[in-house]
Amino acid sequence: MDLWKILVMGTIRLNCNWDYDKLQENGEQPQNIKGRCWDMV
Repeated sequence: MDLWKILVMGTIRLNCNWDYDKLQENGEQPQNIKGRCWDMV
């Protein structure tokens, strides 16, 4: 995993208050994360 992905996943985990299981579940389906990011803006 490159550093950019680590930064993005860490930021999402902290801002959304997710545990690692929730992050992995959503990380396997990138369209979920993209949709959630647009909802936050």
